[in-house]
Amino acid sequence: MKPVPSPVLQADEVRQQLTELARQLTTDPEIARFSLAVDNRTGMVSANVQHWSGRIQHDEWIARDLRQSQQSDPASLTICERNRSVLSLLNQGITQVEVAKRIGISQSRVAQIKKSSM
Repeated sequence: MKPVPSPVLQADEVRQQLTELARQLTTDPEIARFSLAVDNRTGMVSANVQHWSGRIQHDEWIARDLRQSQQSDPASLTICERNRSVLSLLNQGITQVEVAKRIGISQSRVAQIKKSSM
């Protein structure tokens, strides 16, 4: 498994775009809560959004310009799609704990999926 190279982050642009994204999420009447995180190691920005309906949405962007790279609702994934997502995230160098959090399963299940793919 190769680690993902760290991109050169343009801090001011990322900060401005995160501020705008937070403003949009804060003013959206359908959103109950959200969290934003920046991973300086992988250069990814992630947003976890919970809608008032209970639906949970996870989005990721490449931090250099915040182009959307992945969007998923973990509850809507089939087992095969979930396993592919787990393996894809692991191949990007993301830890099992973080993968488990993003997908909504336990870290031990992530380890089992990884082991069964070998």
